Amino acid sequence: GNSSEVCRERAVSSILGTDRFGNHIYYNYQFHLEAVPKGATILVLRTEHLAEDWNAAEKVVSGRENILGEDQAIFPHNNVNSNSDEKAKHLSDESRVLVCEKLCNEIQVYKKILSSAINLNEEQMKQSLEELKETCPVEAMAATCGDPLPDITEKLVKGRGYEKEK
Repeated sequence: GNSSEVCRERAVSSILGTDRFGNHIYYNYQFHLEAVPKGATILVLRTEHLAEDWNAAEKVVSGRENILGEDQAIFPHNNVNSNSDEKAKHLSDESRVLVCEKLCNEIQVYKKILSSAINLNEEQMKQSLEELKETCPVEAMAATCGDPLPDITEKLVKGRGYEKEK
């Protein structure tokens, strides 16, 4: 594209979570999963299914069902940022493929998190994978990626104060 080399390098580093240009991308799925002790219980709240997942998590934790009520009015159902320019959100097909390739490891970690979640059933996991296939079909179906996961031991020590388990 038309971006500078510095911009492209920062984009790749951000996607990999190896350099910090803000917290949101730096503390990625890999960071959170590797920081969880082995054998820990994992609950997932998928943004696109927030009320459904919240209720399922609440049932696991407290045994109470439909905690959010019949109308589910506690959460906004339309997560829209009216301050964003729609054109700025658009990626060309070529750019989307490149971003998906760079996100491959994060996508594999995301799938691992989904499969570990005790509040999601098989159908909900399949639904999320189908949604993922709409954007990143190759990576959604892949079991491995061309690049290895980065070693984030130092990031875990700095961010959480402990090393990842071996």
